[in-house]
Amino acid sequence: MIGMLYIAFMGKLISLRRSTNDELSDEALLRACSGGDPKALGLLYDRFHTVVYRFLARYLGGQREDLDDLVQSTFLTVL
Repeated sequence: MIGMLYIAFMGKLISLRRSTNDELSDEALLRACSGGDPKALGLLYDRFHTVVYRFLARYLGGQREDLDDLVQSTFLTVL
């Protein structure tokens, strides 16, 4: 775990990517989000939407529309 950044999500640790080339790291995007940058939130959403969606679908099941709402709520709650 040295050199990696992890966040806790529903009792599980999810590793965040470090930057490669000119791509912003997840850590930098999280800092930008906490500063109110909506573009950073959009980039994080694009990166992690599928991961969060599949996680919620696996553990909660449900309809696609409900899962989409839960994913959005998750991002807004965390940030």
